[in-house]
Amino acid sequence: MRYIAMFLLSFSISFGLELSEKDFGERIKVRSSKTKEYTLTNDSELTKEYHLSVTDKNVTVSTKKFVLKPFRSRKFKLTAKPKEKGKKEYYLEIKELIKEKAKENSVNVNKLFRIKQNYVGE
Repeated sequence: MRYIAMFLLSFSISFGLELSEKDFGERIKVRSSKTKEYTLTNDSELTKEYHLSVTDKNVTVSTKKFVLKPFRSRKFKLTAKPKEKGKKEYYLEIKELIKEKAKENSVNVNKLFRIKQNYVGE
């Protein structure tokens, strides 16, 4: 007789990211810069550590790492400074690490979110 074990792994997005627009989406003169502010909220009952990065060397993130207690928020900024003309696409990467021990009969899942962004150098 054969037995099949099935496991259901489900998770929900456990943070909120407040964006003024879907993407950075700015038209920026070459060699000047624009900055946008974002708010990241830990929408869970666990303390979490966040690591922020971007995949474009012409974009910087103001805060690269921070810890958020449950239901707390933190602001950060992205600054784009294009060196050439044209539309540039990149990703805002948010790595979420759970810093607490898993509760009984549960598993903590660390996550990486990639949010596509863009800007246009003029």
